[in-house]
Amino acid sequence: MATSDLLFEIGTEELPSWYVSQGSAALAELLQQRLTAAGFIPAGVNAYGTPRRLAVIARDVPLTSPERFEERRGPPASAAFTADGAPTKAAEAFAAGSGVAVAELEVRENDKGASYVWAQVRRGGEEAVAVLPDLLAGLVADLPAPRKMRWADEPVAFVRPVSWLLASLGDVPLNLTAAGVDSGDVSRGHRFLAPGPVAVGSPADYVAALGAASVDVDIAERRRRLREAGQELAASEGLTLYQDDDLLDEV
Repeated sequence: MATSDLLFEIGTEELPSWYVSQGSAALAELLQQRLTAAGFIPAGVNAYGTPRRLAVIARDVPLTSPERFEERRGPPASAAFTADGAPTKAAEAFAAGSGVAVAELEVRENDKGASYVWAQVRRGGEEAVAVLPDLLAGLVADLPAPRKMRWADEPVAFVRPVSWLLASLGDVPLNLTAAGVDSGDVSRGHRFLAPGPVAVGSPADYVAALGAASVDVDIAERRRRLREAGQELAASEGLTLYQDDDLLDEV
């Protein structure tokens, strides 16, 4: 089955420091749940975050959802067919609602001797590019947070006002609107060191493209670099760095 990586970035005004890790993890978990429920099960989801963005990359997302069939029970056979076997309006309505032809309906008798009409309903087979825009927009509306806010006349609440959206499946941009913002194919660099737009060709380019714009989107990597820099500075003064993980997370 053909797959591509999915990138989704929510750019915001400055987030509370405590929400950068919490929000990115929540976004990854929610995306995993929504993709799985829709039949586009990824190989995994990586979370990224900075004070002005929450981002996720879902790896190996199927380009189409797998086909499956579900059995659906309809009206009693006596109501669906006449004595000579002709379908009634009840059978026609049930077939239409199930997306099958009347000829495909089956009559089965249950263990109590009652006969009902059944349909094999086809599910799945949707194209990811058609399903993902609404799915991603739902993430913005539903992302959990202890406190959310509204701004201007935007009805969708979020932790901070949303400034931009970036979404792509492989090298194909995804068009969606959420929190009053239309998605595009660019991110934004460091507010002071590289404040302009940053083109991101595909999910594989994301980390490097932001890195070239003075933004390290990998939370764990930033934590490691900060700790090492603190240890080196302390050692240069003959000191030992005081280990305060909460303060390190905040910084």
